[in-house]
Amino acid sequence: PFARVMMAGISQACDATGAGIALVSAQNDEKLAWNIQSALVDGFILFCIEGGPRLVELTRERRLPFVALAIGFDDDTISMIGIDNIAGARLAARHLGELGHRRFAVLSLPFVDGSTGLVTPGRLGTALYTATRDRLAGYFEELARFGVDTTRVPVYETENEAATTRAGLEAIFANGEPPTAILAMSDRMAMVAIDWLTERGLNVPGDVSVVGFDGVPDGLLSRPQLTTIAQPITEIGRRAARMILDFDGAVRREMLGVELVVRASTGPAKA
Repeated sequence: PFARVMMAGISQACDATGAGIALVSAQNDEKLAWNIQSALVDGFILFCIEGGPRLVELTRERRLPFVALAIGFDDDTISMIGIDNIAGARLAARHLGELGHRRFAVLSLPFVDGSTGLVTPGRLGTALYTATRDRLAGYFEELARFGVDTTRVPVYETENEAATTRAGLEAIFANGEPPTAILAMSDRMAMVAIDWLTERGLNVPGDVSVVGFDGVPDGLLSRPQLTTIAQPITEIGRRAARMILDFDGAVRREMLGVELVVRASTGPAKA
């Protein structure tokens, strides 16, 4: 859903100037170099959570303008458009804290490639990917303000899809003291969580509140509708395309704001 909305923004900017769009797959590592070297394009918008450093290296070899949206790491020598993940995560945690919640769990984006499961305390600050690291930091900073012992907050690393998210929920709720609130690092995980909780007879938000992160349109289709941290996804895509179309050789870095969108998946903690 995120990529679909972002592509709409890229398309809007390109349509306004008559420019075309070509999708270059970064999924297959063996074909990645060929895909980039052979692409008949005038610039690249990089959107790839895994393998970001190699993607940047290969793109630089083409000596064409490029801008990074989500490459999993930070490099101040390249143009990028991003959001303040720490601020967004703090908004989510603050919202739940103000509703009286004190027992939390986190459904996390990947820390490193190919890894899933409950995150041990020693790994909490070691996430390779900036979005994961910053969102977790934002959650924990804000939860600490409400007196929450963050060392007792379970964090389950997923692959941001249904199977590992469900496995994470099974592990989290096997605990004798289950959470009353779930902080999900993506709307996709949050919507899986709502379905999982409902299937087990738990009411959202009566028993468990859920907050997502992204602001994809599908959150409106969730039952109940999803409370989330909304990124300006379409605008990110539009600005990225404009950076390429208006390229002047300068490195440009933009940080866009996020907002808390309160819907029906969050409510007061049970007394």
